[in-house]
Amino acid sequence: MSDSIVRAAASVEPPYRGAIYSDDTSTTNQYLDLDQTITDPVSGVSTPKFLRGRFLTIQALSADLYLQFASANNTTIDPTAAAGDFANANCIVIPSGQSLTLLIPRGNSTTNLRYLCYRTASGTGAVRAWPSSPPGL
Repeated sequence: MSDSIVRAAASVEPPYRGAIYSDDTSTTNQYLDLDQTITDPVSGVSTPKFLRGRFLTIQALSADLYLQFASANNTTIDPTAAAGDFANANCIVIPSGQSLTLLIPRGNSTTNLRYLCYRTASGTGAVRAWPSSPPGL
């Protein structure tokens, strides 16, 4: 494990006030653009782009949540490809009521990691996400 990962993991923080993203989920693919200002669809609060190079904690509420990184906001997530990693178009599942903390890689809109896609396999639920480490770690 690299030194930077150890330091970042030791620096995980609670959500910043006003910096929580929340959205309803369904079987329709939805997208969080990692290179744009984030506006919470419920509260209307806008957060400037600052997810790159930070740990992001994502919480699934009321339904299992499927995640996948993609280069475009028209990617279709296949819940049957849940494999515990993002390799080869796999997706990761977060069971309902649980959360996952992952590192958002540094990059820009030309990388294949511009969008974080999410959906449920069936039914509806909700997702919450918040930056959980300071920048630069």
